Amino acid sequence: MARVNWAGLGVSAPGEAREGAEGGDRCVPLSRVGERLEVRWHLDGRGRVVGERLSAPPGGWEGLGCAQALRCPGCVTRHLSAEEQRALIVESHVAAVARLSGRDLRALPVSWAPPPPRDGYRARLSALVLEGGAAGGMWARWGAPIDLARCPVQMAGGRLLLSRALEALARHPALAAQVERVTTQAMGEAPRGLVALHVRDPQPAPPAALQVALAEALGPSLDGSALYAAWRAHPKAEPTLAHLLGPQGVSWTCDEGITLLGAPPAWLPQSPASVTALRAAALSALRAGAGARVFEVGCGVGVVTLWLGRRGLALYGVDIEPAAVEGARASLAASPPPPGLPAPRFEAVDGRRGLATYAAREGAPDALLIHAMRAPIPGLLALAAHLGVRRVCYLAPSAPSLGRELAAEGRYALEGLALLSQTPGAAQAMCVAALSLSP
Repeated sequence: MARVNWAGLGVSAPGEAREGAEGGDRCVPLSRVGERLEVRWHLDGRGRVVGERLSAPPGGWEGLGCAQALRCPGCVTRHLSAEEQRALIVESHVAAVARLSGRDLRALPVSWAPPPPRDGYRARLSALVLEGGAAGGMWARWGAPIDLARCPVQMAGGRLLLSRALEALARHPALAAQVERVTTQAMGEAPRGLVALHVRDPQPAPPAALQVALAEALGPSLDGSALYAAWRAHPKAEPTLAHLLGPQGVSWTCDEGITLLGAPPAWLPQSPASVTALRAAALSALRAGAGARVFEVGCGVGVVTLWLGRRGLALYGVDIEPAAVEGARASLAASPPPPGLPAPRFEAVDGRRGLATYAAREGAPDALLIHAMRAPIPGLLALAAHLGVRRVCYLAPSAPSLGRELAAEGRYALEGLALLSQTPGAAQAMCVAALSLSP
Protein backbone atom coordinates (compact mmCIF):
# COMPACT_ATOMS: atom_id res chain seq x y z
CA MET A 1 0.00 0.00 0.00
CA ALA A 2 1.45 3.35 -1.09
CA ARG A 3 -0.71 5.67 1.03
CA VAL A 4 -4.02 5.98 2.88
CA ASN A 5 -6.64 8.19 1.24
CA TRP A 6 -9.24 10.53 2.69
CA ALA A 7 -11.75 7.69 3.23
CA GLY A 8 -9.21 5.70 5.25
CA LEU A 9 -8.64 3.17 2.46
CA GLY A 10 -5.18 1.95 1.54
CA VAL A 11 -4.24 2.86 -2.05
CA SER A 12 -2.20 0.30 -3.96
CA ALA A 13 1.22 1.27 -5.25
CA PRO A 14 1.61 1.74 -9.05
CA GLY A 15 1.87 -1.61 -10.76
CA GLU A 16 0.50 -3.54 -7.80
CA ALA A 17 -3.09 -3.76 -9.09
CA ARG A 18 -3.98 -6.65 -11.32
CA GLU A 19 -4.47 -5.94 -15.00
CA GLY A 20 -8.08 -5.47 -16.03
CA ALA A 21 -9.16 -3.45 -12.99
CA GLU A 22 -10.97 -0.27 -14.00
CA GLY A 23 -10.97 3.38 -12.96
CA GLY A 24 -8.95 5.63 -10.60
CA ASP A 25 -7.25 4.53 -7.41
CA ARG A 26 -7.41 0.90 -6.38
CA CYS A 27 -8.21 0.88 -2.68
CA VAL A 28 -8.12 -1.82 -0.01
CA PRO A 29 -9.99 -1.56 3.32
CA LEU A 30 -8.23 -2.58 6.53
CA SER A 31 -4.70 -2.02 5.24
CA ARG A 32 -1.60 -0.07 6.27
CA VAL A 33 0.94 2.05 4.41
CA GLY A 34 3.82 -0.15 3.26
CA GLU A 35 1.85 -3.37 3.68
CA ARG A 36 1.93 -6.04 0.98
CA LEU A 37 -1.14 -8.23 0.74
CA GLU A 38 -3.11 -10.41 -1.64
CA VAL A 39 -6.44 -9.03 -2.83
CA ARG A 40 -9.40 -9.78 -5.06
CA TRP A 41 -10.67 -6.69 -6.91
CA HIS A 42 -14.35 -5.65 -6.97
CA LEU A 43 -16.26 -2.78 -8.56
CA ASP A 44 -18.14 -1.15 -5.69
CA GLY A 45 -21.08 0.12 -7.78
CA ARG A 46 -19.79 3.72 -7.85
CA GLY A 47 -17.18 3.21 -10.52
CA ARG A 48 -14.42 2.58 -7.98
CA VAL A 49 -12.27 -0.51 -7.62
CA VAL A 50 -12.00 -1.88 -4.09
CA GLY A 51 -9.82 -4.80 -3.11
CA GLU A 52 -11.01 -7.61 -0.85
CA ARG A 53 -8.00 -8.70 1.13
CA LEU A 54 -7.33 -12.43 1.03
CA SER A 55 -4.43 -12.38 3.46
CA ALA A 56 -5.40 -11.83 7.10
CA PRO A 57 -4.73 -8.46 8.75
CA PRO A 58 -2.25 -8.29 11.64
CA GLY A 59 -3.89 -10.00 14.61
CA GLY A 60 -5.92 -12.30 12.37
CA TRP A 61 -9.52 -12.18 11.28
CA GLU A 62 -10.76 -12.68 14.85
CA GLY A 63 -9.05 -9.44 15.85
CA LEU A 64 -11.60 -7.44 13.85
CA GLY A 65 -14.28 -8.34 16.41
CA CYS A 66 -17.04 -8.36 13.78
CA ALA A 67 -17.62 -10.87 11.00
CA GLN A 68 -18.90 -8.12 8.69
CA ALA A 69 -16.03 -5.65 9.22
CA LEU A 70 -14.09 -6.62 6.10
CA ARG A 71 -16.99 -5.70 3.78
CA CYS A 72 -18.36 -2.78 5.79
CA PRO A 73 -17.81 0.76 4.42
CA GLY A 74 -17.97 2.15 7.95
CA CYS A 75 -15.10 0.16 9.50
CA VAL A 76 -12.11 1.13 7.39
CA THR A 77 -9.76 1.84 10.31
CA ARG A 78 -11.04 -0.83 12.71
CA HIS A 79 -7.80 -2.81 12.34
CA LEU A 80 -5.66 0.07 13.63
CA SER A 81 -4.80 0.81 17.23
CA ALA A 82 -6.27 3.92 18.87
CA GLU A 83 -2.93 5.70 18.44
CA GLU A 84 -2.71 4.77 14.75
CA GLN A 85 -6.28 5.91 14.10
CA ARG A 86 -5.62 9.25 15.75
CA ALA A 87 -2.43 9.88 13.78
CA LEU A 88 -4.11 8.93 10.49
CA ILE A 89 -7.18 11.12 11.06
CA VAL A 90 -5.25 14.17 12.29
CA GLU A 91 -2.77 14.04 9.43
CA SER A 92 -5.35 13.44 6.69
CA HIS A 93 -7.81 16.04 7.98
CA VAL A 94 -5.30 18.86 8.39
CA ALA A 95 -3.79 18.03 4.99
CA ALA A 96 -7.22 18.14 3.34
CA VAL A 97 -8.09 21.52 4.89
CA ALA A 98 -4.70 22.93 3.90
CA ARG A 99 -4.89 21.63 0.34
CA LEU A 100 -8.43 22.83 -0.36
CA SER A 101 -8.15 26.17 1.47
CA GLY A 102 -4.73 27.03 0.05
CA ARG A 103 -3.43 27.94 3.53
CA ASP A 104 -0.28 27.03 5.37
CA LEU A 105 -1.50 25.16 8.46
CA ARG A 106 1.77 23.72 9.71
CA ALA A 107 1.50 25.76 12.94
CA LEU A 108 -2.24 25.16 13.43
CA PRO A 109 -3.18 24.05 16.97
CA VAL A 110 -5.11 20.77 16.66
CA SER A 111 -6.90 19.00 19.52
CA TRP A 112 -8.40 15.54 19.53
CA ALA A 113 -11.41 14.21 21.44
CA PRO A 114 -10.84 10.49 22.01
CA PRO A 115 -13.81 8.46 20.80
CA PRO A 116 -15.95 6.67 23.37
CA PRO A 117 -16.14 2.86 23.40
CA ARG A 118 -17.10 1.52 20.01
CA ASP A 119 -19.85 -0.88 21.04
CA GLY A 120 -23.31 0.67 21.19
CA TYR A 121 -22.21 4.06 19.92
CA ARG A 122 -24.97 4.92 17.44
CA ALA A 123 -28.49 5.63 18.68
CA ARG A 124 -30.05 5.95 15.24
CA LEU A 125 -29.76 3.59 12.32
CA SER A 126 -31.34 3.51 8.89
CA ALA A 127 -31.60 0.13 7.18
CA LEU A 128 -32.73 -0.93 3.74
CA VAL A 129 -35.55 -3.48 3.89
CA LEU A 130 -34.18 -6.65 2.31
CA GLU A 131 -35.46 -10.14 1.52
CA GLY A 132 -39.13 -9.25 1.80
CA GLY A 133 -38.69 -7.67 5.20
CA ALA A 134 -36.73 -10.53 6.74
CA ALA A 135 -33.53 -8.46 7.04
CA GLY A 136 -32.39 -4.86 7.11
CA GLY A 137 -29.00 -3.50 6.19
CA MET A 138 -26.79 -1.20 4.16
CA TRP A 139 -24.85 -1.96 1.02
CA ALA A 140 -21.47 -3.58 1.51
CA ARG A 141 -18.33 -3.02 -0.56
CA TRP A 142 -18.98 -6.44 -2.03
CA GLY A 143 -21.12 -9.48 -1.29
CA ALA A 144 -24.25 -9.52 0.87
CA PRO A 145 -25.48 -6.30 2.52
CA ILE A 146 -24.37 -5.46 6.05
CA ASP A 147 -26.93 -6.69 8.60
CA LEU A 148 -27.36 -3.67 10.87
CA ALA A 149 -29.24 -5.70 13.47
CA ARG A 150 -25.87 -7.38 14.16
CA CYS A 151 -23.71 -4.25 13.95
CA PRO A 152 -21.94 -3.58 17.27
CA VAL A 153 -21.72 0.16 16.55
CA GLN A 154 -25.50 0.44 17.03
CA MET A 155 -27.05 0.60 20.50
CA ALA A 156 -28.80 -2.55 21.67
CA GLY A 157 -32.13 -0.73 21.90
CA GLY A 158 -31.92 0.44 18.30
CA ARG A 159 -30.99 -3.03 17.04
CA LEU A 160 -33.93 -4.50 18.93
CA LEU A 161 -36.32 -1.91 17.50
CA LEU A 162 -35.07 -2.67 13.99
CA SER A 163 -35.39 -6.42 14.50
CA ARG A 164 -38.95 -6.08 15.77
CA ALA A 165 -39.97 -3.84 12.88
CA LEU A 166 -38.45 -6.23 10.33
CA GLU A 167 -40.08 -9.25 11.95
CA ALA A 168 -43.47 -7.54 11.80
CA LEU A 169 -42.95 -6.59 8.13
CA ALA A 170 -41.86 -10.13 7.29
CA ARG A 171 -45.23 -11.39 8.55
CA HIS A 172 -46.95 -9.08 6.04
CA PRO A 173 -45.12 -9.46 2.69
CA ALA A 174 -47.50 -7.11 0.87
CA LEU A 175 -46.65 -4.32 3.31
CA ALA A 176 -42.95 -5.13 3.27
CA ALA A 177 -42.93 -4.68 -0.50
CA GLN A 178 -44.08 -1.08 -0.04
CA VAL A 179 -41.43 -0.14 2.55
CA GLU A 180 -37.98 0.71 1.23
CA ARG A 181 -36.19 1.58 4.47
CA VAL A 182 -36.67 1.61 8.23
CA THR A 183 -35.09 4.24 10.49
CA THR A 184 -35.02 3.68 14.25
CA GLN A 185 -33.73 5.64 17.21
CA ALA A 186 -33.56 4.40 20.79
CA MET A 187 -32.04 6.70 23.39
CA GLY A 188 -30.81 4.15 25.90
CA GLU A 189 -31.09 0.40 26.07
CA ALA A 190 -34.86 0.18 26.60
CA PRO A 191 -36.56 -1.08 23.40
CA ARG A 192 -38.59 2.07 22.93
CA GLY A 193 -37.94 5.02 20.71
CA LEU A 194 -38.76 6.28 17.22
CA VAL A 195 -39.48 4.19 14.14
CA ALA A 196 -39.99 5.70 10.67
CA LEU A 197 -41.09 3.51 7.74
CA HIS A 198 -39.97 5.00 4.41
CA VAL A 199 -42.51 4.26 1.67
CA ARG A 200 -40.84 2.97 -1.46
CA ASP A 201 -42.35 4.92 -4.39
CA PRO A 202 -42.48 8.74 -4.53
CA GLN A 203 -46.06 9.93 -4.13
CA PRO A 204 -47.97 12.93 -2.74
CA ALA A 205 -48.86 10.87 0.35
CA PRO A 206 -49.19 7.17 1.21
CA PRO A 207 -52.82 6.01 0.92
CA ALA A 208 -54.69 6.13 4.20
CA ALA A 209 -55.30 2.39 3.97
CA LEU A 210 -51.54 1.76 3.82
CA GLN A 211 -50.91 3.95 6.86
CA VAL A 212 -53.60 2.11 8.82
CA ALA A 213 -52.23 -1.26 7.73
CA LEU A 214 -48.69 -0.32 8.77
CA ALA A 215 -49.89 0.87 12.19
CA GLU A 216 -51.91 -2.29 12.76
CA ALA A 217 -49.10 -4.58 11.61
CA LEU A 218 -46.25 -2.99 13.55
CA GLY A 219 -48.00 -1.46 16.56
CA PRO A 220 -48.13 -4.61 18.72
CA SER A 221 -44.45 -5.39 18.06
CA LEU A 222 -43.06 -1.95 18.90
CA ASP A 223 -44.27 -1.84 22.49
CA GLY A 224 -45.25 1.81 22.75
CA SER A 225 -42.65 3.30 20.41
CA ALA A 226 -43.52 6.28 18.22
CA LEU A 227 -44.31 5.10 14.69
CA TYR A 228 -44.14 7.32 11.61
CA ALA A 229 -44.57 6.88 7.86
CA ALA A 230 -42.13 8.81 5.66
CA TRP A 231 -42.36 9.49 1.95
CA ARG A 232 -41.16 11.84 -0.79
CA ALA A 233 -43.45 13.67 -3.20
CA HIS A 234 -40.73 13.22 -5.84
CA PRO A 235 -37.24 11.64 -5.75
CA LYS A 236 -35.37 14.85 -4.81
CA ALA A 237 -37.91 16.20 -2.29
CA GLU A 238 -37.33 16.33 1.43
CA PRO A 239 -39.18 13.52 3.21
CA THR A 240 -42.60 14.20 4.71
CA LEU A 241 -43.70 12.31 7.80
CA ALA A 242 -47.05 11.28 9.20
CA HIS A 243 -47.46 10.16 12.82
CA LEU A 244 -49.18 6.76 12.91
CA LEU A 245 -49.30 5.76 16.57
CA GLY A 246 -47.52 5.91 19.91
CA PRO A 247 -46.08 9.06 21.53
CA GLN A 248 -45.32 12.06 19.36
CA GLY A 249 -41.58 11.74 19.99
CA VAL A 250 -38.96 10.65 22.47
CA SER A 251 -36.94 12.37 25.20
CA TRP A 252 -33.35 12.03 26.37
CA THR A 253 -31.81 13.40 29.55
CA CYS A 254 -28.10 14.11 29.26
CA ASP A 255 -25.44 16.26 30.94
CA GLU A 256 -26.54 18.39 33.89
CA GLY A 257 -30.06 16.99 33.74
CA ILE A 258 -30.86 18.67 30.42
CA THR A 259 -33.83 16.93 28.81
CA LEU A 260 -34.10 17.07 25.02
CA LEU A 261 -37.32 16.31 23.16
CA GLY A 262 -37.32 15.24 19.53
CA ALA A 263 -39.65 13.88 16.89
CA PRO A 264 -38.91 13.19 13.22
CA PRO A 265 -37.66 14.99 11.21
CA ALA A 266 -36.04 16.68 14.24
CA TRP A 267 -34.25 13.62 15.56
CA LEU A 268 -32.30 13.49 18.79
CA PRO A 269 -28.49 13.15 18.55
CA GLN A 270 -27.46 10.29 16.29
CA SER A 271 -24.41 9.61 18.45
CA PRO A 272 -25.27 10.69 22.00
CA ALA A 273 -21.87 9.62 23.33
CA SER A 274 -20.27 12.45 21.34
CA VAL A 275 -22.46 15.23 22.74
CA THR A 276 -20.30 16.04 25.78
CA ALA A 277 -17.13 16.45 23.70
CA LEU A 278 -18.99 18.41 21.02
CA ARG A 279 -20.32 20.95 23.51
CA ALA A 280 -16.92 21.48 25.13
CA ALA A 281 -15.23 21.90 21.74
CA ALA A 282 -17.86 24.43 20.61
CA LEU A 283 -17.47 26.49 23.80
CA SER A 284 -13.69 26.51 23.41
CA ALA A 285 -13.89 27.56 19.76
CA LEU A 286 -16.35 30.39 20.48
CA ARG A 287 -14.01 31.93 23.08
CA ALA A 288 -16.99 33.84 24.41
CA GLY A 289 -17.58 34.67 28.04
CA ALA A 290 -20.71 35.12 30.12
CA GLY A 291 -23.11 37.63 28.61
CA ALA A 292 -21.78 37.26 25.05
CA ARG A 293 -24.48 37.20 22.38
CA VAL A 294 -24.16 34.08 20.20
CA PHE A 295 -26.20 33.50 17.06
CA GLU A 296 -26.55 29.77 16.33
CA VAL A 297 -27.44 28.47 12.87
CA GLY A 298 -28.85 24.93 12.71
CA CYS A 299 -29.65 24.68 16.42
CA GLY A 300 -31.78 21.53 16.05
CA VAL A 301 -33.61 20.62 19.25
CA GLY A 302 -31.11 22.58 21.37
CA VAL A 303 -28.46 19.92 21.98
CA VAL A 304 -25.67 22.50 22.21
CA THR A 305 -27.81 25.59 22.81
CA LEU A 306 -29.20 24.72 26.23
CA TRP A 307 -25.79 23.66 27.57
CA LEU A 308 -24.09 26.84 26.34
CA GLY A 309 -26.87 28.89 27.90
CA ARG A 310 -25.93 27.46 31.28
CA ARG A 311 -22.46 28.94 30.76
CA GLY A 312 -24.01 32.42 30.72
CA LEU A 313 -24.04 32.92 26.94
CA ALA A 314 -27.08 34.61 25.41
CA LEU A 315 -28.11 32.25 22.59
CA TYR A 316 -30.37 32.97 19.64
CA GLY A 317 -30.89 29.70 17.78
CA VAL A 318 -32.40 29.32 14.33
CA ASP A 319 -33.20 26.26 12.26
CA ILE A 320 -34.87 25.91 8.88
CA GLU A 321 -36.89 22.93 10.17
CA PRO A 322 -39.94 24.12 12.19
CA ALA A 323 -40.17 20.78 14.01
CA ALA A 324 -36.63 21.27 15.32
CA VAL A 325 -37.51 24.68 16.75
CA GLU A 326 -40.63 23.22 18.34
CA GLY A 327 -38.43 20.56 19.93
CA ALA A 328 -35.93 23.18 21.12
CA ARG A 329 -38.66 25.23 22.76
CA ALA A 330 -40.12 22.13 24.40
CA SER A 331 -36.64 21.14 25.58
CA LEU A 332 -36.14 24.62 27.05
CA ALA A 333 -39.45 24.35 28.88
CA ALA A 334 -38.41 20.97 30.28
CA SER A 335 -34.93 22.21 31.27
CA PRO A 336 -35.02 25.98 31.92
CA PRO A 337 -31.74 27.74 32.76
CA PRO A 338 -30.88 28.37 36.41
CA PRO A 339 -32.10 31.69 37.86
CA GLY A 340 -30.13 34.70 36.69
CA LEU A 341 -29.06 33.23 33.37
CA PRO A 342 -30.59 34.28 30.03
CA ALA A 343 -32.99 31.84 28.40
CA PRO A 344 -32.10 30.93 24.79
CA ARG A 345 -34.47 32.17 22.07
CA PHE A 346 -35.41 30.13 19.02
CA GLU A 347 -36.82 30.90 15.58
CA ALA A 348 -37.65 28.79 12.52
CA VAL A 349 -35.93 30.64 9.68
CA ASP A 350 -33.20 30.26 7.06
CA GLY A 351 -29.79 30.93 8.59
CA ARG A 352 -28.74 33.83 6.37
CA ARG A 353 -32.09 35.57 6.58
CA GLY A 354 -32.22 35.04 10.33
CA LEU A 355 -28.72 36.46 10.88
CA ALA A 356 -29.42 39.51 8.72
CA THR A 357 -32.70 40.19 10.55
CA TYR A 358 -31.12 39.70 13.96
CA ALA A 359 -28.25 42.08 13.13
CA ALA A 360 -30.64 44.74 11.84
CA ARG A 361 -32.71 44.49 15.00
CA GLU A 362 -30.11 43.93 17.72
CA GLY A 363 -26.74 44.59 16.13
CA ALA A 364 -24.15 42.04 15.01
CA PRO A 365 -23.74 39.17 17.48
CA ASP A 366 -20.51 38.74 19.39
CA ALA A 367 -20.02 35.26 17.95
CA LEU A 368 -21.56 32.88 15.43
CA LEU A 369 -22.05 29.14 15.85
CA ILE A 370 -22.66 27.30 12.58
CA HIS A 371 -23.86 23.69 12.37
CA ALA A 372 -23.03 22.87 8.74
CA MET A 373 -23.73 19.20 9.34
CA ARG A 374 -25.36 18.31 6.03
CA ALA A 375 -23.64 20.79 3.73
CA PRO A 376 -22.13 24.28 3.83
CA ILE A 377 -24.60 27.18 3.85
CA PRO A 378 -23.64 29.32 0.84
CA GLY A 379 -22.91 32.94 1.67
CA LEU A 380 -23.26 32.61 5.45
CA LEU A 381 -19.60 33.25 6.29
CA ALA A 382 -19.50 36.12 3.79
CA LEU A 383 -22.53 37.70 5.48
CA ALA A 384 -20.94 37.26 8.91
CA ALA A 385 -17.76 38.96 7.70
CA HIS A 386 -19.76 41.81 6.19
CA LEU A 387 -21.55 42.30 9.52
CA GLY A 388 -18.25 42.26 11.39
CA VAL A 389 -18.84 39.11 13.47
CA ARG A 390 -15.44 38.65 15.10
CA ARG A 391 -15.60 35.00 16.20
CA VAL A 392 -17.09 31.93 14.53
CA CYS A 393 -17.31 28.32 15.63
CA TYR A 394 -17.80 26.29 12.47
CA LEU A 395 -18.95 22.66 12.85
CA ALA A 396 -18.07 20.95 9.58
CA PRO A 397 -19.13 17.44 8.58
CA SER A 398 -15.78 16.85 6.91
CA ALA A 399 -12.37 18.40 6.40
CA PRO A 400 -12.91 18.99 2.64
CA SER A 401 -16.11 20.88 3.44
CA LEU A 402 -14.24 23.15 5.85
CA GLY A 403 -11.36 23.65 3.40
CA ARG A 404 -13.69 24.76 0.62
CA GLU A 405 -15.48 27.19 2.95
CA LEU A 406 -12.18 28.78 3.98
CA ALA A 407 -11.15 29.07 0.34
CA ALA A 408 -14.42 30.83 -0.53
CA GLU A 409 -14.22 33.29 2.40
CA GLY A 410 -10.66 34.43 3.03
CA ARG A 411 -11.46 37.07 5.64
CA TYR A 412 -11.61 34.50 8.43
CA ALA A 413 -8.41 33.05 9.85
CA LEU A 414 -8.39 29.47 11.13
CA GLU A 415 -7.02 29.71 14.67
CA GLY A 416 -7.63 26.20 15.92
CA LEU A 417 -9.17 22.87 14.98
CA ALA A 418 -10.73 20.20 17.18
CA LEU A 419 -11.40 16.76 15.72
CA LEU A 420 -14.22 14.60 17.11
CA SER A 421 -14.50 10.97 16.10
CA GLN A 422 -18.24 10.42 15.76
CA THR A 423 -17.93 6.82 14.64
CA PRO A 424 -15.03 4.90 16.15
CA GLY A 425 -13.37 2.80 13.49
CA ALA A 426 -14.35 5.16 10.66
CA ALA A 427 -11.85 7.48 9.03
CA GLN A 428 -13.90 10.66 9.12
CA ALA A 429 -14.10 13.00 12.11
CA MET A 430 -16.20 16.10 12.72
CA CYS A 431 -14.20 19.31 12.45
CA VAL A 432 -14.83 22.03 15.03
CA ALA A 433 -13.07 25.09 13.67
CA ALA A 434 -12.27 28.27 15.60
CA LEU A 435 -12.36 31.22 13.16
CA SER A 436 -11.53 34.88 13.76
CA LEU A 437 -12.18 37.83 11.47
CA SER A 438 -8.97 39.27 10.13
CA PRO A 439 -8.40 43.01 10.74
